[in-house]
Order: sequence, then structure tokens, then C-alpha cells
Amino acid sequence: MSATLAEWVRWLDGLDSRLVGLYEDWLPRLRAAFGPWRRPAVRDPDGDPDGYGGLARRGRWEQLLVTEWALAEAVPDEFVRRAAMREQLFLKLERQLPAAAPVTRVWLDCGPTQLGAPRLAHLAILLVLKRRAEEAGGTMLWAPLHDPEPLYPELDPLHFLSRRTTALVERFVPPGSDEAFVVAADPVSGAKSAVCVREGEGVLRVETPGGAVDLVLPDMAEVARALSSPVARAAPRLVQTRSGTEVEALQWAPSGGALVERRGDHLLAYAVPRGARKRVKVRWADPWYGEARPLLAAGWKYQSLCTLRQTEDGREWELKARDLSIRTPVQRDFVPPARDGRVPGLALLPGRHLKGSRHGGRSRTVALVRDGADQMWFVDFQGREARVLGRTLTDPIVAQGTYGWVRPDGGIVRLRPSVKLGAPPECMADHGYEEVPGLVGAPTELLQTPRDDRADAIAARIGGSWWLGQVGGWGPGFYEAARFDTQHRVVGGVLSTTAHPSCLVEVVENEVWRRTTRGREPILALDSPIVTAAVGGRDAAPLVALGTASGWVHVVPVWQASMPWLSFVASEVKP
Repeated sequence: MSATLAEWVRWLDGLDSRLVGLYEDWLPRLRAAFGPWRRPAVRDPDGDPDGYGGLARRGRWEQLLVTEWALAEAVPDEFVRRAAMREQLFLKLERQLPAAAPVTRVWLDCGPTQLGAPRLAHLAILLVLKRRAEEAGGTMLWAPLHDPEPLYPELDPLHFLSRRTTALVERFVPPGSDEAFVVAADPVSGAKSAVCVREGEGVLRVETPGGAVDLVLPDMAEVARALSSPVARAAPRLVQTRSGTEVEALQWAPSGGALVERRGDHLLAYAVPRGARKRVKVRWADPWYGEARPLLAAGWKYQSLCTLRQTEDGREWELKARDLSIRTPVQRDFVPPARDGRVPGLALLPGRHLKGSRHGGRSRTVALVRDGADQMWFVDFQGREARVLGRTLTDPIVAQGTYGWVRPDGGIVRLRPSVKLGAPPECMADHGYEEVPGLVGAPTELLQTPRDDRADAIAARIGGSWWLGQVGGWGPGFYEAARFDTQHRVVGGVLSTTAHPSCLVEVVENEVWRRTTRGREPILALDSPIVTAAVGGRDAAPLVALGTASGWVHVVPVWQASMPWLSFVASEVKP
């Protein structure tokens, strides 16, 4: 990096080298145009002394003007009269209360008049104003003009460039009394401080309150590359200082508010907050914790973690939850799941009843379990019955109140528990995948990515491509499927929202990446290999949980700033 950009190294960290080279000329010139932050003086009668300013009729004798003391020597009677009538003049002592930390608010027009090269100038302006505010001990907040709330404190180039829109804004009045800038092609009616960015022939003209600057543009191919790939290939690195036992497996609860970690045959579930938390909290402990029995499956009964294990004599299955403990005979052809870096799935079906109670019946516990031979089992604990329903590539999936799975041939099976007492469950097989261009053949790998309890995203590798889509209402096939070509390890996917496109989450050794149809972008890099990972979280904030060989667990937002919400050494957390 050149000497010109040496003082900008902190603000340019993470940007692509081509974009850094472009900003070598832009940033110093924009910095000079905006000038320094001028802290306003806030006066307070009880504040610290800040020199003298003006004259006053009252004050301490040591503040009396020299001319008044001269009058005392020359005409003593007049001096006394002026003192009695309060006509004497004193130096006025100024006091200053330090102003609050400065806040710079910036709104940017992301509409059609500012698409293309002006967006690079917008990013440079944000970098300049961010540095300017931080040098004065304050902060810089920004937001798109078409969506002015909330204001974002972090400056993520990928997030900023993704906020483009077709909306036009003709009038905007910035709220508050802090310094505010509105960046657009022309001054917006109502704006306090306008910054105009206009594209000319080979230049961008930026008009600021401190003067105009002409920024030389490279060729349009270089501009397009900078817009499509603004960050460097090296992801931000997170250095860990402690280590523990290797994390074996991670899995999200269907609600997304809990993360299950597997330690051999034991489980712990941690509460995952909506924002950052410094200390981890165990929310649901395994009811079998401390008992060394093979883990067959784990799932959720409402908000309670439940697990299925064999009894000590190996003759019965026993299902335990916080308020549930029930047994049924073991079937000989059930294959215990292998320790393959996952938490074997279990789904409890609600709404079934038995006769024999004066209240009209008692609860009947029915479960779906996937075994180690990829067979889906239907287990009726009260009826002491277990049978195979078919082959499966997934653990039981719960979507829109219906239970199901995906067959190895790509067909979808859904299970509707019968309401008639004693009747067998009704299995309804659909006709396989819907005809989608390029979607041919059965999946060779399939991942579930729960968004919430109403809809699931399914990531399937078919041939050499990955497909990410939603199984809508358990009808046939993918809905809104997106295709990705990658040879890297995929750990899950996130469906598109109004703010972000669909993406796959990839893990390569100690780095985690997100892949959209536009390309590949880094999320985070660790100093230890990533052993296991799972994508989940709430719909509004998709998260990826990373378990490392050094024993750390990191929960990282997929789309927000590349730092964890939650980090802890798993072996140090006690139930």
C-alpha cells in the first residue's frame, strides 16, 4: 500500500485490491473537501472555566477591569458611587461543557439515477465521513434514502451495494439536530446538507458543502468488477486464545432460538439471542445428561429437548423429555445411527389419543425416527409398535403442520396421522420433483435448513450442481429453486428475502463463505479447522453455527457484519 493510503489502512481493510487502488486518488481529495469536524461549543454556567469573553456588570473583584481600578485611585468617590449603582465593568468568565460525541448521519439515494459508478463514490464518501467522525470521537450512521430507518452503524460494502432500488425520492427532511448529509444526483428538497454525485465523461463530479471534486473513473469493465466484487478474497480472521475438546456436531432447533451441541452421546442446548451476548447460557439440558447410553435420536417436544435411547439391557427404547418418560420394545432390524458429525433426528407427532379416560382420552406419543440405514421408522409408544415407512435422505421434516421426508429418488413423502383411533398412519407419496430446468435425477446429497416452523429450505446436490428451494406445502418439487455450481463443502442454505438473495453457506478448512448466484463472498475465517457447521436461526436473522477442532463454537450472522453473535468453548460450559 502506498504512503498516501497508509493512514487509511484501517478503513480499507477487507476491500479488494483493485478498489483500494482506485481510492488511492479519491479518498484524500474527498477528505479535504469535507474538511474537519467542528465541534459545537455548549455553554454551561457550572462548567469548567474556558477563558474570558465579553463584559459583565457583576463578577469577582479580581475580574474588575483595570480602568475601574484606575478610577479608584483618581476619583475614589466616583468609584464608590459606581459600585453602589452596579455600573462597574467586569471581565465575563466563560464556561464550557464538552459537547456530546458527534454523530454524522448520511442518507444515500440508491435509485436508478445513482446506479453504476456513482455507487463507488457513495462508498468512498461513507469511508471519508466514517473516518472524519471517528477522529472527532464520534460515530457515522447511514441508511438508504428510500428506507431511512433504521440507521446502520456498521459499513459493510456488500450490504451497502445490495440496497439498490428503482424507487425515486423527491423530498426528504433529515430528522434530528446532528450533522446530516443527503447524497444524490441533485439536491433533494428539504435536505439540510446536500452532496451531489453526477457522472460525466470519464469522471464523477462530487459537490460537497466544502467544494467540488472531480474523480477520474477507470474503464467501465473495471467499474463493473469493483461493484460485483468489492471485498478481498481473504475473509476477516478471528483469533481464538483458548482451546478445548473438538466439537462433534451442531444442530438448530426448529424455532431457531436454540442450538444443540453433541458431545459423544450427550447433548446440550444453548439459548441463542437476537443480538450479541458475551456469556453463553444453557437453556435446555439433555434429560439423560450424565448417563452413558447410546444416543438414537433427538428432537423437540414443544420447547423441551427430548432424546431417544436404549435401556441398559438393550431390550427397550426409552424416550425422555422434561415432562415425559416412556418405553417401547426395541425392533431387531433397527440400525443405530453412526456418529457421522450430526445429531440424529426425531419428530414427535401431536394430536393422537387413546380411549380409557373419563376426560375422553389421554395423550398418545407417536414419533418419526431415522435410523442408521436411512430408514424412516414410525414408533407408537403406547401401542408398543414400530415399523418402517420407507427409505429417506432426511431426518423428519416439519412444515406447515405436516410431517414428511424426502426419498432417495427425490420423491416427497408426507405423513398425516389419522384421527381415527387405532387406524394406521396415512402415507401420501407425491410424484417426485416438479419439472424445473436443469433439475434432473435423484439427489446425491440433501440438507435441511429450517427457517421457522412453517417452511423449510431444502438444499440438494443433483449431479454436479446444488439446488436451493422451498418445499411449498409439501407439494411436488422445489418452489423458487436457485441453482449453484460449486465443488466446496456446503453446510446449508438461506432462502431469498426482500433484502438478500438466496445463498448457500460453504466451509473450506477454517473459512466460511456465502455463495449467491452472483459469486462467492467471505463471512469469517478462524484460526482452527471447522469440524461441523449448521445453518438455521430465525427467519429475520439467518445464522451459521461453526464448531472447531479447538473446541470453540461460533454463531455468526450470514448477512450482517462478519463477527460472531455468540462465541464460547463448548467443553467449559456446564449444564
